[in-house]
Amino acid sequence: MSPLRGTVAAVPPAVLDQLAALCPLETAPDDVAAVSRDWWPLAMIWDDDGTPVTPAAAVVRPTNAREVAEVASEAPPLAGEAKLRADRALASRRPPQPFDEAEARARFASMMGAAVA
Repeated sequence: MSPLRGTVAAVPPAVLDQLAALCPLETAPDDVAAVSRDWWPLAMIWDDDGTPVTPAAAVVRPTNAREVAEVASEAPPLAGEAKLRADRALASRRPPQPFDEAEARARFASMMGAAVA
């Protein structure tokens, strides 16, 4: 059984009310289930097979940068296992590679010219 399948986390009504005061919030089971999986291949197979995946408890839908910032400011700091997983993920990141915008634009223009010809 996948660790992604289980019981929806209980979110206190006060937290949902606080989020709903900041931006649009969805809690209807059908609406939440529709956006509770990502697009990695195994999740897509489960969806095609009708395999249930644990839905989110709610979905916030901020409509502008201010609402995004307000929702983010209400999030508690990571702790415990979630913090350990995040630290491992961040430690595995590679530093960004230098990016030459002029070279990228020239290569793109060259590719577009080749595609048209």
